[in-house]
Parts: sequence; C-alpha cells; structure tokens
Amino acid sequence: MTMIFAAYFSANLLFLLFFIWVPPKKLHMFEIIFLWIIITFFYQSIFASLTINLHWIEISTVLGSYWALVVNRLLIIPLFIIWLMDRIWRQTGVMAKIAYVALAVLSLTGMQTIAVRIGLIRPVQWHGWMTAATWLALILLAMALLKVFQSCFKKEFESR
Repeated sequence: MTMIFAAYFSANLLFLLFFIWVPPKKLHMFEIIFLWIIITFFYQSIFASLTINLHWIEISTVLGSYWALVVNRLLIIPLFIIWLMDRIWRQTGVMAKIAYVALAVLSLTGMQTIAVRIGLIRPVQWHGWMTAATWLALILLAMALLKVFQSCFKKEFESR
C-alpha cells in the first residue's frame, strides 16, 4: 500500500508542477485561490462527508491508502478542476464550454474509478451515475460561485 501512496503522491507532484509551469492562465491568482477553497470545501467537507456518513462509500483503513486519497482530494482534484476552469473561461463558444465540462466530468469519474479499482474507496450503495452527478454539481457550483466572485472582484477594483 505504500506503493499506492508513492504513486499518488508522485502523480500529484507532477500535476502540481505541470499546473505551475503551464503557459499563463486567464484566471487571476485570487480567483485560483478562491476556486481551490470552494472546491476543497464542497468536495472534501460536504460531498465526501455526506457519502461516507450515509455509508454510500467506504474509505480504506490502510494508512498509506488513506493518505493517498487525502493527497488526491486536496491536490490533484482541485488542481484539475481549476485547470479545466481556466480552459473553460478561455473558450468563447457555448459548445466548447459544454465539451470541456463533459471532459471534466468524464476525467474525474475516471479518477474515481481508478481509486475504486486500486482499493482506496469501496462503493457500498454508490453508482456510477452518482459519481458523474457529483462532479457535475461541483463544477457547476464552482463556475457559479466564480462568477459571483468575479463580479465582486470587478466592483471592488472599479470603485478605486
């Protein structure tokens, strides 16, 4: 199980470095931090707690697997969603935005499927459509809250 943690930690570190050194982002640093907080809060605090407390999924009790899951939830998932949000805001067409949201939902569902396959989580009363619905809800919620943040951010700078 230590190998799982090492693999997840390495993947997270590589994704973090990729995120930092990718060409310039359209999102401001404050927007990135806001998205990170929102995504982490809703995913880790609400969605994860809800699914665990209602016994829809079970988390591995092996310490290495548990920490691999924590690192994954705190680093790679928020970074991936923020990276896709940046790509979505760059698009002008509605169909391109929908395609990126669909790509995000499919990719995040694939990440969750990998976590199930390697034993980090075990679905008890959980179905694939619930995973896709959770990711879609999280992405749409983050997009809506980012719009609110951007309007407040814009008003603050216009008033100065």
